Amino acid sequence: MCGLPCSGKTTLARQLASTHRAVRLTPDEWHTRLFGQDADSPEHDVRHSVVESLQWEVAVQVLYQNVDVILDFGFWSKSEREDYRSRGDEIGAEMRIHYLNVPEKNRDRHYLS
Repeated sequence: MCGLPCSGKTTLARQLASTHRAVRLTPDEWHTRLFGQDADSPEHDVRHSVVESLQWEVAVQVLYQNVDVILDFGFWSKSEREDYRSRGDEIGAEMRIHYLNVPEKNRDRHYLS
């Protein structure tokens, strides 16, 4: 999944997971359960990176079981997308990007405050 915050990535990821019987990995959900809402914490970015790293490890194991995985990570930067595409290539996984290009005025406002 690729798109800015509140563009509908998780909603689409849930739909795709259901339709394709895939495992959906959404870092925000794990992060909040583990650390609460800590966006203002100096540790937030490091914690989030750890969650994404753990989720990638889970994804690899699931992919080896021939089950599709949806990484609901955001993938805002080209370098991040290329990094994960390369990781997928290394394990023989077919990668697809679902890009949600939603103008800011149409994104879910209650998350943007």
